Amino acid sequence: MKHEKDIDDILASLDDAQRAEAGPYFYSKVRARLQDGLLPRRLAWRLGLALLLVALLNVATLRAGRQEAPVNEGTAQAIASEYSLTLSETY
Repeated sequence: MKHEKDIDDILASLDDAQRAEAGPYFYSKVRARLQDGLLPRRLAWRLGLALLLVALLNVATLRAGRQEAPVNEGTAQAIASEYSLTLSETY
């Protein structure tokens, strides 16, 4: 019973709560801060193009890294004989 009374007391405390009101110049201050925070249009385009260039260079680098150089059979045999290894013919 005490638990329910505590809950009712807490809920009753919200009955007299009023909505908070903003000051008279609050919205104009918020708009001014938002406008100051925006990048100029030319700078935004330059940054966007720089980001695109970096992304394209990354893709080109990843594609170039996938191309494997052909394994020269003579080089593999030389390394194997240097370290006394046996090479399987099916690798």
